[in-house]
Amino acid sequence: MSIVITAGQRGDSPQFLGPPGEFLAGLAGGGEAVSLMLSRPATCTACRTGTDGPAERAAAIWRATLDARLPAAALRGAGHFAYADTLNQDTWLELTAATLAQQPDLEDTDRVAERAARAPASSTARLIAAAALNHRPAHGYRRTETVRHAAALFAHTPIEDTPEHEALRVALINAGAIQDAYGP
Repeated sequence: MSIVITAGQRGDSPQFLGPPGEFLAGLAGGGEAVSLMLSRPATCTACRTGTDGPAERAAAIWRATLDARLPAAALRGAGHFAYADTLNQDTWLELTAATLAQQPDLEDTDRVAERAARAPASSTARLIAAAALNHRPAHGYRRTETVRHAAALFAHTPIEDTPEHEALRVALINAGAIQDAYGP
């Protein structure tokens, strides 16, 4: 990444070093490096049980990464937070939805869909599961598991006439799970 300072920019300008997200990603070695750095607290949090402290700190790092408006590739590692059971479900839903708004291509889509399925009453969970179906991986075990968890969420959705429910139905159809999208 290169930082270009154009004529008229001064040191006291908020954009003096370019857009903040691009600047931070450049310091960290690019979006992939930030993604790796973001996945580490998620993985460590997943290994911890019985305490909320590490989960809260990891969520703060995740939130800061979102707030920095880094390039999309920086957020792929946020999919690892699906493993972090000590992270509050509402916080996970909120941050995952915000991440998907900036970067729809998360890692560990099977675990993302599985975690979303834990909240069948949540419209956000349905949008997350739909996004997991619409993006990586295209085939294989993870794809099969992503479809399975999204279908389970769809089957247990208490409210059917919502845009989120329809988005999940369409994602299931596009994934080839037509029987799951229309029921038995």
